Order: sequence, then C-alpha cells, then structure tokens
Amino acid sequence: MKTYRETHKKQQRQYLRNWNKRNEKKKNAQQLAQNHIPLQPFCEKCGSDQNLERHHPDYSKPLEVQTLCRSCHILIHRTD
Repeated sequence: MKTYRETHKKQQRQYLRNWNKRNEKKKNAQQLAQNHIPLQPFCEKCGSDQNLERHHPDYSKPLEVQTLCRSCHILIHRTD
C-alpha cells in the first residue's frame, strides 16, 4: 500500500504537468525571464528591497518584466 506522501507526490507531479500544458505561454515567459532578466534591487511600486519577484504584465512579451515585492505582486493579481 502506498503511503500518503507517495500518493500526494504523484498527484503534485500530475498537477504540475497539467498546469504546464494549460499555461505553456506563461511557463515559457517565466523561464525566459528567470534565465535572462536580472531582478532590480528594489520594487518598482513601493521601493522595498525584500522578497522581490518578476511580474509579466503581458505574457506575449516574455522579456518585459517588472520587479515587484511579493506584497505588490499579490495586489496586482488581485485586481486583474
């Protein structure tokens, strides 16, 4: 019998595979930006230098990203 951990891990892998198939453009943009665009030293919205992330306003332009702190990034996606 499989343990909960083994079953859960298999479900996570399947979820990730399905997400990648459904969001191919988003995944490609994320990978390109991560490999080629360095993070700025501060958030472009509030100026924070903590918990910085890349934000794609338009996934069809994968190399156009904003550097945002996690808080500002969450706020942007809540208003989408």
